[in-house]
Amino acid sequence: MKMMYETREQAAYAYITQQSQDLFFLSRDGRILKANESARTLTKCLENVTAFSDIVMDFVGTFNFTRLVQTQELPHLLNIKTTTGLPQSYDFFLSRDNTLSWPLAGWMPGK
Repeated sequence: MKMMYETREQAAYAYITQQSQDLFFLSRDGRILKANESARTLTKCLENVTAFSDIVMDFVGTFNFTRLVQTQELPHLLNIKTTTGLPQSYDFFLSRDNTLSWPLAGWMPGK
């Protein structure tokens, strides 16, 4: 069954929240405000509760959310805790739209 939307913005939002690659909307302090279905399934994060740093496997204690946001033009290879118990590596890309007050973190499987 094909869903119909009144605007392109509604269709784009539905795609992002339901079908796209994993995506997080983050607060300025690094808390996950919202995650799409794919990201919630992979990590079991709780919106407005889980900190982004809580899903990162930080093997050497060097994860720094502020530095991550400051270098948002670069991909960041991070190991993520998954529901299987095995970490997976992903390239994260952070961006901030002028209309948003928080960064977006999206990922693609690491190389």
